[in-house]
Amino acid sequence: MYQFNLHAILGYFGQLPSSILVTLEITLIALGASTLLALPIAKARMSGSRVAALLARAYVELFRNIPLLVLLYVYYFGLAQSGLHLSNFWATILALTTNAAAYGSEIIRAGYSAVPTGQREAARSLGLRPAHIELFVVLPQVVRVILPPFANHCIGVLIGSSIAAVIGVADLSDWMLATGSEAFRYMESFLVAAVIYIGLCQGVAAAMAALDRRSRRGAY
Repeated sequence: MYQFNLHAILGYFGQLPSSILVTLEITLIALGASTLLALPIAKARMSGSRVAALLARAYVELFRNIPLLVLLYVYYFGLAQSGLHLSNFWATILALTTNAAAYGSEIIRAGYSAVPTGQREAARSLGLRPAHIELFVVLPQVVRVILPPFANHCIGVLIGSSIAAVIGVADLSDWMLATGSEAFRYMESFLVAAVIYIGLCQGVAAAMAALDRRSRRGAY
């Protein structure tokens, strides 16, 4: 019978902080970049231009239906054959960004759709400029609507960052695999990584819930 022994991998715990930091770095960069990409995609889908809406929809359908691992292989191995060499870190960022932008754009689009058109018309009747209407009337309401689903989106990107280990990025999942292989204690290393991932996800959920409560207090 297998004897669980956490002490067998205690010597590898010193590498955990840097591995967790890499995981958080990948997640934050991918979230920021994908959100910046998702916004114009969402706006294009809602625009009056059929061409822009069609292209945006094609992007969303394409990248939502390609597995994240396949995207990673295309960016890391496929582009290298074409002469464009990306580091394993940036290939991971690109895969997560293009994938998350497709999902994020739908969240943002739903947020815009939830804002009554009458509010825009009322703001225009008061003489507000389009930029001011977007910034001070529409966006605050969009943010309040999308915060709950965006929290799940952030957690999804965090969990998805674990694919980085497949191409050798020294993140938390890579620590898990390397520790299990070197110490021959896979169950222990998997359990430690799982607990840390759960803690990180709960931290993201708590932070987003706090933002949601604060935004709703500011609405009244």
